[in-house]
Amino acid sequence: MVTPREATLNAQSPFGTNAPGYVSTLRLSVDVTFSDATLGHTATWTSSNPARATVASDGTVTVPSTATPGQVTIRAEAGGFFDEALIHVTTVGDVFLIVE
Repeated sequence: MVTPREATLNAQSPFGTNAPGYVSTLRLSVDVTFSDATLGHTATWTSSNPARATVASDGTVTVPSTATPGQVTIRAEAGGFFDEALIHVTTVGDVFLIVE
C-alpha cells in the first residue's frame, strides 16, 4: 500500500524549493509484502503526468516550477501488483502539505 494515499503539493516558489508556504516535494512509501513471504521485490514508481509531477526511484515526488494545476496519479508496481497515490498540484497561494 502506498502512503500517503493523497496529498496536495505546490509548484516551487520563486524563493526556492520548499520555501515557507510552498511544499513541492514529498516522499511516498510502499509496503511490498506478498502472502508467500517472498522477498526481493522492489517497487517501480511512475507518474501519470511527468510535466506536472515527477517521481524518483525512492518514491520522492517533485512538482516543478513550470507545473500547471491539476491531479497526478503516482503508481508503485512490484511483482505484477500496483497501488496508487493521488497528488493534487496547485500554483495559487500558500499551500502547506495536506496529507489524507
